[in-house]
Order: sequence, then C-alpha cells, then structure tokens
Amino acid sequence: MEFLNRIAGSVATGDGAIDRDAQVARIRKTLQRLDQKRTRVLEYYIDGLIDLAERERQLESIKNEEVAYQGMLCNATPTAPRLTIEGLAELFTVFHEWEFLSKDHKRRLLQCVTPAIHVKDYHVKGLSLLAESFGHDDVRHMGRDSWLRPA
Repeated sequence: MEFLNRIAGSVATGDGAIDRDAQVARIRKTLQRLDQKRTRVLEYYIDGLIDLAERERQLESIKNEEVAYQGMLCNATPTAPRLTIEGLAELFTVFHEWEFLSKDHKRRLLQCVTPAIHVKDYHVKGLSLLAESFGHDDVRHMGRDSWLRPA
C-alpha cells in the first residue's frame, strides 16, 4: 500500500498539478474579466458613448482574446482523471495472484493487459495499460528471417 501511495503522490505533485490548478484559476478569472468587458462595451454602445464601428472593433478584439484563453484553458485542464490509491489498487488487482499463476496463464494475462511505460528525460512520466482490443496480441517480433522470401 505504501508503494501505491508513493505512486499516487508523485503523480499528483510531480506533473505540476498545483501550478496547473493556479494557472486554470488565472485563466478563468481572465475569461470572467473579458465577459465583463464585453458587457461594458455593449452598455457604452447603448448609451451612445461609442459608435457601431467602435463597438464591432472592440467586440472582435474581446472575442479573439477569449478564443486564445479558451485554448489555453483546454491545454491547462487535464483530461485524465486524478490518480488515487484506491484506483491504483483496483488497477493492480489483476496481478494479486501472480505468483500462483502458471507461465501460460501469466502470458495470457500480459497479452490482455499490455503495459506501456512513458519516459521523458530518464523519468517515468506515465503508465498505460493497453487493452487487447488494440491488436497488441497480433504483433509478433520473430526476427529478420521470419518473412517469406520472394519466389
């Protein structure tokens, strides 16, 4: 359980989760300010303080900024759910009885659950378990002479 706790803790803090949360908050606050700015521009137009051309120019500028900040928000918001100790424990329950399995059973299990370890700059950045439906059981690494020679 301590091992799973360390993994979940390193994922939660190691990938910049705290910095990312602060960045998301700043972006959302900026989007709120842009919405307030749009409201003010419309009020100025209604009150006759600006003409139609100025209103359109300012609304276009606000829209362009919003699009840029929405893109930043999409990039800053994680798409994967946060990793918890319970989630990791559930993920690894498949391997709970590993030592009692025969070689054939172990091979079949690994064919169904293919691990992919993502490394960047000599640090493990992620772990994925690829399902059998992706066709990983069809890949055979048989050496260079395993293909049929042309007749």
